[in-house]
Amino acid sequence: MNTNILGYGSFFPSVDHSDFEEKTTPDFLGEFLFFYAGRPAMKYAIDLISATKKIKTIWLPEYYCSFVKDWLSNIYSTISYYEIDPFNTAAQPDWSLFNNEKDLVIVNNYWGLKKLIVPKGARPVIVEDHSHGWLSKGCVTSEADLCIASLRKTVPIPLGGIFWKPKNSTWKGDLYNPSLFTTPTKLAPMNAAWDLMQGAMEIKAKRSTKNESKAFLEQYAAGEEMVRQNFEIHPVTLEHKKVLQHWYLKDTGSYKRKNIDYSTPFIAASKYFKVLDNKEYTPFGLLLLFKEEQDLKA
Repeated sequence: MNTNILGYGSFFPSVDHSDFEEKTTPDFLGEFLFFYAGRPAMKYAIDLISATKKIKTIWLPEYYCSFVKDWLSNIYSTISYYEIDPFNTAAQPDWSLFNNEKDLVIVNNYWGLKKLIVPKGARPVIVEDHSHGWLSKGCVTSEADLCIASLRKTVPIPLGGIFWKPKNSTWKGDLYNPSLFTTPTKLAPMNAAWDLMQGAMEIKAKRSTKNESKAFLEQYAAGEEMVRQNFEIHPVTLEHKKVLQHWYLKDTGSYKRKNIDYSTPFIAASKYFKVLDNKEYTPFGLLLLFKEEQDLKA
């Protein structure tokens, strides 16, 4: 074991997969498709719905990934935002805000600790984002119409996203629409981004000097920038699909549960932050979040 390896950042290094067991059979998924990231999976979901019915407003939670908000705003001009408390695991969207017939509401499974309660009767179309809760309890029991997740936030892969129809969904319609994909080419930017990310992960797995850390960050940033600047939906190549199929059901939750059970006794709430815990749910990770920048610097 190399004890000189420097850790830097939350991105995964290349890892040995032999210790990971399968989480479960994918019975909860229903139909599903792989994508190169969560963003194109989200775009596909929106475009698929828009192809079947006219959408007046796309609603995003106010507290949401800033990169994703900017990315979607470059594509769609009908985005509005709704407030929901991300630090209250029981909080639900205020469904009275939305047009039941013409709106599309994106709901976020914050930290993997949420369980969406889908309202009965007339309601808008619901797409649930499980990027921070892949294979969480709220994910595998989701009753949203459609769901997406960025897989690369949960398993050590260069890129990867997934779009699916939950088994509990009442959504009517085909899940696959080939017209929404860009014509595949060997020079597709996602192929280049994959190679950059893979190389960065390999650097991180063995680096022991600051120069190697710098090389990792620069290469990863270059790959990430390619993902951010791509607004098309590229089909996943067969080679990359095999990588996603190998990893997407690996059991990372048991490791997270062990880590959080070990860490919780050492964590106490303060005037700057509170501890979110839900014994029935395994959190995405050990995250320290500050609402105000001055609290972070205190």
